[in-house]
Amino acid sequence: MRVLPLETGITYGPLFSRRLGLSLGVNLLPTGYKLCSFDCVYCHYGRTEVKTLAPPPRDFPWTRDVLRAIEAARNPKGFLKPLGFMELARIVEGLKGVPNLIIQSVLIDGQVSNIRGKAFEAWVETLADVRPARVQIYSGRTISVRTDYPVPEAGVERVLPYVLRRIAGEVERRAGVQVDAYWM
Repeated sequence: MRVLPLETGITYGPLFSRRLGLSLGVNLLPTGYKLCSFDCVYCHYGRTEVKTLAPPPRDFPWTRDVLRAIEAARNPKGFLKPLGFMELARIVEGLKGVPNLIIQSVLIDGQVSNIRGKAFEAWVETLADVRPARVQIYSGRTISVRTDYPVPEAGVERVLPYVLRRIAGEVERRAGVQVDAYWM
């Protein structure tokens, strides 16, 4: 398999997306190494050397650099991968009013979960505050309850389609934004 190089900047694209058309990528991950909590054998960025759900904050771009890159790219229509330990509040503030903003979120359940509790409430509040044009939520394939990808935390599970639909409806009511649920 041909492996793609990591993104070297904070923004990249435009990229063609089947759902979005042209979109701008916003990379809040380190550019010096591949960081992911998965090690998918088919990943177009290759194998993951650093698998963690708690990476060191020093490896991430500065908030001011993220905001400058988004401003320089003008009219982003892309995605944001939220990371709770960054100065996400400042990044969120910078995203308010960005036209046609679409936020994509991967939802997980199990021992580590972002579909209930503080993580879920913070996500819904952020969506209500930013007011993106649309939110897209995902989880893994629905063949079984476990994820299809190796993860460093054994208790990580996918969110089933009926739960994604329920979450989409709840977020639409509470945050006042359109939510599309996708599953494989």
